[in-house]
Amino acid sequence: MDKRKPAQPNSAHPAAVMRFIPLTTGLLSFVVYWCTLLPEVGPGDSAELALQAYQLGVTHPPGYPVHSLLGKLFTFVCAEPALATNLLSAVCAAVAVGLLSAIVLYLTGGWCAAT
Repeated sequence: MDKRKPAQPNSAHPAAVMRFIPLTTGLLSFVVYWCTLLPEVGPGDSAELALQAYQLGVTHPPGYPVHSLLGKLFTFVCAEPALATNLLSAVCAAVAVGLLSAIVLYLTGGWCAAT
């Protein structure tokens, strides 16, 4: 019988450090979004979405109920509704980047692919 232990994966980075990679990637992307944030209404439906988040109104179908409720919460932080909805978009995009980084890190196990 062979009593050798199975080979352990050779990782240069401990697991505790690997957990901070998605967080760092998300925070870095939020900083980039924050620096390039449009403080006023932009093209398209942004004016309508900012107004409906401030007033809790209903936009054209499908209505975007989650965006409306989260936008209303962000209007308590920012006095300007356009800035609040743009900040909501920046936070949602940064969370998406962090989640994507966590998924890639989980699937590949490599920190290079997750950054």
